[in-house]
Amino acid sequence: VSTRVHGGNRFFPNMSRFNRPPVVTLDHLLAPLVNYRDKPRVRADVMACATQFPTLIASIGVFADPAGRPQNAVQLSGTIPIFYQRVQYNIPVALWIGPNFPLSCPDVFVTPTTDMQIKANHKHVDAAGRVYLPYLSSWDPRRSSVVALVQDMCAKFSEEPPVHRKPVGSPGPMTQPVTRPSTLPNPYFSTPVANSSHPSSQYGSSSVVSPPTYTVDPKKQAVENVTSKGQARMAETFRELTEEIDLLFDAQTALANSQSNLSQGLSTLAQEKIALEDKLKQLETADVELDAWVARHADSTPDKATVESLVETKDIYSKQLVDLVSEEAAIEDVLFHLSQALDRGCMDLDTFLKYVRELSRKQFLQRVLRNKIVQAQQAQMITA
Repeated sequence: VSTRVHGGNRFFPNMSRFNRPPVVTLDHLLAPLVNYRDKPRVRADVMACATQFPTLIASIGVFADPAGRPQNAVQLSGTIPIFYQRVQYNIPVALWIGPNFPLSCPDVFVTPTTDMQIKANHKHVDAAGRVYLPYLSSWDPRRSSVVALVQDMCAKFSEEPPVHRKPVGSPGPMTQPVTRPSTLPNPYFSTPVANSSHPSSQYGSSSVVSPPTYTVDPKKQAVENVTSKGQARMAETFRELTEEIDLLFDAQTALANSQSNLSQGLSTLAQEKIALEDKLKQLETADVELDAWVARHADSTPDKATVESLVETKDIYSKQLVDLVSEEAAIEDVLFHLSQALDRGCMDLDTFLKYVRELSRKQFLQRVLRNKIVQAQQAQMITA
């Protein structure tokens, strides 16, 4: 696998089986892709996938967008390990990471070699090789990743391999996977299988109808099973922890916003408290002044005070004006009660009109006299 070129320039050409991919080479690979909206996320997912699955080679290839226009895109191609009937096989796949990643999920295909064919009526792979998984249909830009997608593919294809070898001299498709079993115990951290002289030997020879037979070490097989279960459990735990951390971050943001709102509310309440305390002091001062005034005038005020005794006029004009205003107000009250008596039927219309005519004439004369008094007071003030 390490010598194959998949869909463009090879990525990590000098990577040894124990070295991690160089970051500089990855940045150089992504530099021409100016139409990618989130290169750091693409870089992080490709790095993580290349580290955990060294058999997947990153490269730049030409891929058709949904409108049918060709465009350059990042491709991860190679093989992924699966366990079928307690035997490890390598399934050839290709993952295309488009410019809208991670908003859009990768396009995944099974890429059988010339001596393979896709299994008919497979649950997750159509006749053209496109992969359909629940993980892809529920893709979340924040929580989903390419590594988790490949892990899910390994788990699903281990239940039902998507390819089998083309029949040679016998009717009907083979039920066994066509890829060559690997001797490595770890399905997620396996090293690339070395090439033989034939290009398709990494997936199995076309002249062999059934997978090769060999003796399985029980201890080694037990280690493989425990490792597979442990890594599946770790992947699930990592996904749960990631979701929990996202929820905690959301809660932290909500708490920070609430803290800001509470601080503003406390500041407003403190200002209102200061204003109310000032008004309370003013009311207490006014209350003390009123008590003092009442104490000073308690003896001078008669027990049965009348309105006339409380009102003091400065001159004869003012006294006459007060009398006119009070009489006019009294006439208004009488007219109101006359109207009420007419409405209730206690008085006939002729009587009502008689009293209204007399009171209106009297009210008119009082108003004329009042205006003359006001004019006399104004002339007196001007003269003074």
